[in-house]
Amino acid sequence: MKKTIRITIQVVHILSFCGAIFACVLAAVYEIIGPVYFEKILSIIGISNGSEWFKVICVIILLLMIITYYIKAKLF
Repeated sequence: MKKTIRITIQVVHILSFCGAIFACVLAAVYEIIGPVYFEKILSIIGISNGSEWFKVICVIILLLMIITYYIKAKLF
């Protein structure tokens, strides 16, 4: 059971790290092309109010990464 929890936490940590890297790339694209064109690209993809969703998802990814790091450090 403990091994399963450890593997699950490790997978969540790796996925959140990959998500953070992807968010950084998207943030760089946002800064390069500007907020207006970024919103247009997101609306073409089908994501309305994309900047707000982007911020919320980035915060969730960051929190997941921090929480899983502390869980790994303290419990395992």
